[in-house]
Amino acid sequence: MSCDLTTCCSVEIPNRFCDQLGATLTVSLTELPSHLPTNIISCDQSYEIKVCMELTAVFKKIFCGYWCVNLAAESCGPGKEWSAGSQVIKMDNCDPQTDDCVTFIVKGSDLIECPSTGCGEVFYFCVTMVALDPCDKKPIGIAGFCKLGPVMVY
Repeated sequence: MSCDLTTCCSVEIPNRFCDQLGATLTVSLTELPSHLPTNIISCDQSYEIKVCMELTAVFKKIFCGYWCVNLAAESCGPGKEWSAGSQVIKMDNCDPQTDDCVTFIVKGSDLIECPSTGCGEVFYFCVTMVALDPCDKKPIGIAGFCKLGPVMVY
């Protein structure tokens, strides 16, 4: 409450606003061009990893900012580590029917030499996500990660 000689003002924010705020994070791996889900990929094909984030609250329309999403792969056992890098997209909290999504295109040859001479290798794709403020693109405390796999590459 703030008061001076002529005014006295009070602002209330319902507790349910804070209790309601949540976020979802989903990751999927599909073959291209068929977009069929898979977990065994060939070194001579391309694949799509789609990462979707969404705030879950009635009042999410007042939130603005960015999502920063990073994709990397780590091998099971000795092997290649790989990173697709990061993508930053603007949050779109106006349409309750759509999530905010980024797509990474991954070639099997990004992970192993092609043509493959071995019996295949197993990887986990690691996704990290951080919400960034709209002014300085600094983290605001909403963060998450997913591990997609195991995925065999041959």
